[in-house]
Amino acid sequence: MLDKKVLLSVLKENVGYHEKKSDKDLDSKKGNSGNKNYTKYAEFFDNLRKQKIYVFNYEKNPCEWCAIYAIYAYWVSYGETAMKMLYLPYKSTAAGAKFFAQYFKDKKAFKKSPEVGDIIFFGNPIHHVGVVTKVTDKMVYTNEGNVNNQVVEKSYKKDNKNIAGYGRPNWNVKTEEKPKDDPKPAPAKPAEPAKPSEIKYKVTATHGLRLRKGAGTNYPVITIMPKDSVFVASKAFGEWVYGKAYDKEGKKYIGNGYANTKWLKKM
Repeated sequence: MLDKKVLLSVLKENVGYHEKKSDKDLDSKKGNSGNKNYTKYAEFFDNLRKQKIYVFNYEKNPCEWCAIYAIYAYWVSYGETAMKMLYLPYKSTAAGAKFFAQYFKDKKAFKKSPEVGDIIFFGNPIHHVGVVTKVTDKMVYTNEGNVNNQVVEKSYKKDNKNIAGYGRPNWNVKTEEKPKDDPKPAPAKPAEPAKPSEIKYKVTATHGLRLRKGAGTNYPVITIMPKDSVFVASKAFGEWVYGKAYDKEGKKYIGNGYANTKWLKKM
């Protein structure tokens, strides 16, 4: 079963993000703040289109973005596996809340009671979505995009009549071990001693660090490196490094790709 803590960490990181008045400063949380529906979330999927990965039916910047943000959180957390988790076909219409809900309904995964990690749908007709981050006996807590033009955390009574239902992702889908255009990974073997030009790191991120296909958050996730796993870097690209990931003992090969040094500590 996929780890929900990874998703919750991504959602938390994005709280306070403001949509933009133009396509400038998209990665800044509050820079170029406005109400014209330009976001880094839509840009993320538009960049995937350039790699011939068509998540939505057309480019999405600018666009109403509550559903786009929710799907982004799953993509950044679990890579292309998110498509199967959320029952999405490629070139989908899921950027629209009511269409997003219908994909869950078609798979009989639209529920009346919430669980952490569910997509929460609002309205009749459905017009807004968020992600469930916590559930108590009487309350449901959420992380939502496009609320007053930003990402916020909210809470509702479970019997709130504006809640239309909950889309239940498939948490038992197997993570894609490698993107389709990645080179074949080397077979698992003991790690060789680092060469003079290589630097060994430990992963410090509590919920693991995303290993990506490129040096930037707009690139797809290959896998999640667990906390304290070993990363052997051979090239640097600003705050990003390229190299090979291994388990905590530095013996079992996990994969090769790019990692952000913010969450790495030299050994």
